[in-house]
Amino acid sequence: LFVNCIVQLRCNFESAEFFSSPQTTLPSIFILALLIAPGYLMDLKLIIFYSLIFQFYVQSLEWDYDGIHTGPANWSRIASPLCAGKQQSPIQIWPNDMKIALVPRDLSPFDFHNLDNLITDAVIENNGHSVQVSIPEKFNITVKGGPLEYEYQLRQFHFHWAAVNDLGSEHTIGSSHYPLEAHFVHTCEVPINGSSSFASRIAVLAVFFELVSDPSVPQTTPLNDRHILKEDFEIQNFYPADPNSYMFYKGSLTTPPCTEDVSWVLFTHPMPVTIDELNSFRELHANRRREGEKWLQRNFRPTQPLYGRQVLFVQQDLHSYKKSNDATTYDKRFLNISIIFALLATYFNF
Repeated sequence: LFVNCIVQLRCNFESAEFFSSPQTTLPSIFILALLIAPGYLMDLKLIIFYSLIFQFYVQSLEWDYDGIHTGPANWSRIASPLCAGKQQSPIQIWPNDMKIALVPRDLSPFDFHNLDNLITDAVIENNGHSVQVSIPEKFNITVKGGPLEYEYQLRQFHFHWAAVNDLGSEHTIGSSHYPLEAHFVHTCEVPINGSSSFASRIAVLAVFFELVSDPSVPQTTPLNDRHILKEDFEIQNFYPADPNSYMFYKGSLTTPPCTEDVSWVLFTHPMPVTIDELNSFRELHANRRREGEKWLQRNFRPTQPLYGRQVLFVQQDLHSYKKSNDATTYDKRFLNISIIFALLATYFNF
């Protein structure tokens, strides 16, 4: 049993680090308890005692993307049972399997409010799993319309990437990844019928990014794990010029607690990102205490089974489509998005 415990827990007997964290301290307590009480393992009370210790150890593990016991395959055990649900995200999207809907014939256009506001004092943070930018509530950036049932307010956005350019995005088109995917997380509070309570609803707008050649962008000085952004930026510069071309389905959060009944909007047209910007993300520490040299070079969850869910492919009706100056719009957004990425990504180059 002692040997089996070592094998299962992959215990690392390095004296300098063995008692330095819950991941090693708790299994060591478990093993020492086994050594102290040989011959008594058949006692029911001791078996319950050991089981409780082991359960406490499992629950103390912090989820990540690459651990044997803490990676996505075990999130439902160590983080949240919801991660084993039937409406999980991300998913593989197969174009031939999608149902087509047109704007405005089948769905209303998206109605964004305050998307062009200059955002100041946003909190940018390396939370150990991603770069997250929290938007102050006072800016009241909202979206409604299309397949969304309610009006949602933007709370934060974060990014998913990989160590190589042909992986990174959480959602895939067929089996193909984009190198980067941004999630703009919106919430709203909905009254529960016959009650004074409210239920939270979540909508995530996802933007894919594709590699482009390097533009000339300003450089900034690396700062700490958490900082208040003093540079102004507009959320609309992260969104494609045509927000009414997208895919929609019902899924979940892609990180624990993996809450379901999330409305997903995946914009069809990708935005630009440079290799230098991608590399800045790849140089983040996966541990905010910076113990060892663990870099956050892969933070995307594998795709989850669809289980019969319908994916909607929404396009603008050509008869009602009014073409804008695409070249001017793209050039302006290309410059703005590059500047914003330079400001965000270089904050956390350690």
